[in-house]
Amino acid sequence: MADLHINQNNKGWQFRWTKDEDDIIREYYHINGYKKVLEFLPHRNKAGIQSRASKLGIRYLTYNKDYFFKIDSPTKAYWLGFLYADGYTTKDDRWGLELKFDDKEHIKNLLIEIEYSGLLKERNRNGIKSCSFLIKNKIMTDSLIRLGVVPNKTSVLKFPTTDILNKKYYSDFIRGFFDGDGCISYNYITQPRKDRKNKIYTRLNKNVNIVCQSNEFVETMLNILKVNGINFNWYINKRDNNLNVIKTSSMSEIEKFYNYIYQNSNPSNRLRRKHEKFLSLFEGRCA
Repeated sequence: MADLHINQNNKGWQFRWTKDEDDIIREYYHINGYKKVLEFLPHRNKAGIQSRASKLGIRYLTYNKDYFFKIDSPTKAYWLGFLYADGYTTKDDRWGLELKFDDKEHIKNLLIEIEYSGLLKERNRNGIKSCSFLIKNKIMTDSLIRLGVVPNKTSVLKFPTTDILNKKYYSDFIRGFFDGDGCISYNYITQPRKDRKNKIYTRLNKNVNIVCQSNEFVETMLNILKVNGINFNWYINKRDNNLNVIKTSSMSEIEKFYNYIYQNSNPSNRLRRKHEKFLSLFEGRCA
């Protein structure tokens, strides 16, 4: 950026804006707002910068406010499922998402989808790094609430009705929910077999599970999986606030679940680390 030659005796927006100043606004305002511009133009003020940005047709934090108006694609269905699990809305027209820092690239996929121009916020709390975004927009928030991402949704969550989510998108929605509140785990267990003279055997311990506080949501999802030939067990974890858990440790059921949720998916709408973990399990690379 070229050096700015400005009469420092002038104040605010009362003198002509230069091309270099306009270039700074164009580069930083839409992402960072007036505060970043002030770092380069300390002789200006908030009102002046905002007014100039408006005249230049530059908005701070742009996004597609109508993205969630209708769930009419597999990708939208996926992100709705993910927000059912990990997203939130508030009564003051805000919605957002916070993930652990390792999943930073995944949250960026959502921001690309909604054409969000801002930056992710990063924080470190008690040694745990996370990334997040928060959007204040009544149209988007109202759309998400209408679609079922209601405030304080944990225990009142309901599987979306067919007027919200077409059945052809169920697998995408469930993949999204699994990426948010599901888990795939495996490890090898070595132990003696008493019925075989304590001979040491090694076996693969594996399971896939999904958790949710809402009985109604879990029951509907379990039935959808069953209709598609996938059988999970359902139990209540009384040690964890009566959390609903559906799970399977059967390799054949895990394979059927994998084939169902990942059908016709692409890398931008699946959580890479979980998808790769399935592949590691199937390829026998788990340790």
